[in-house]
Amino acid sequence: MKRKPKFKIDLDELFEKLPKAPIVEAVIHWRAQPSQKLNPTMFLNQLKERLPDYPVVQPQHELEINHQMGPSGATLSQSHAWQAFQFASVDQMNVAQFGRNGLVVSRLAPYEHWEPFREEALRLWQVYSELAAPPEVQRLGVRYINLLPIDSISEAGKLLATVPTFPGTFGLPVDQFTHQTKFEVPNKEYAMNLIQTIQPAPPNAEHRLSLIVDIDVFTTLAKVSNDESERNRMLAEMRWIKNKSFFGLFTKSAIDQFRE
Repeated sequence: MKRKPKFKIDLDELFEKLPKAPIVEAVIHWRAQPSQKLNPTMFLNQLKERLPDYPVVQPQHELEINHQMGPSGATLSQSHAWQAFQFASVDQMNVAQFGRNGLVVSRLAPYEHWEPFREEALRLWQVYSELAAPPEVQRLGVRYINLLPIDSISEAGKLLATVPTFPGTFGLPVDQFTHQTKFEVPNKEYAMNLIQTIQPAPPNAEHRLSLIVDIDVFTTLAKVSNDESERNRMLAEMRWIKNKSFFGLFTKSAIDQFRE
């Protein structure tokens, strides 16, 4: 019986930089509970003071609906609770959501390079950490969302190394699909959620469909280390897993398209 090859993360492995990689959003996400309840007004003012380079601010609220039964019948009440404050740079390409349960930092297309994106995310995390003082991080993730416009399912077959097909010999053609898989990384603290889906394109789009490949690598250790070198190692390893997955998911002809 052949032994399965041992999974090994090789941070010395170099991946080709693709000028036309289909990245529409890159994300670094910390889930972390503040050490005490945040005052929304004070929190917002503190963020504005520290982030003059993120002038576009938008609050995000959560609608809460309560249903109660009483002698006179049922009563409904609703309230809006703040969920997060979204800050965006002047060009709105860099977006950060400072929330009640953590920080989400996004870089929208055009995505440039990992290093400046990581450094900006870490700068924003430092701001959140100083203000919210979370005692630990419950989840740290690196996520890349790729979108490719297509006109037919057959085009997806030319882009993806593996596409869903109808089982057996019934022969029904695939019209749309959503395929989600979770992977555990052997002997490591990481897992990966992979979503491949085809959806109708937005109205007035040039193409009929959108192929979305969503790669989310994360760790849910009880406590993610605040040590800078350890944290940078984890981010680098999660990025390596993402890159290795990306180049395995697409066909050679698709990679060639991303070069042009």
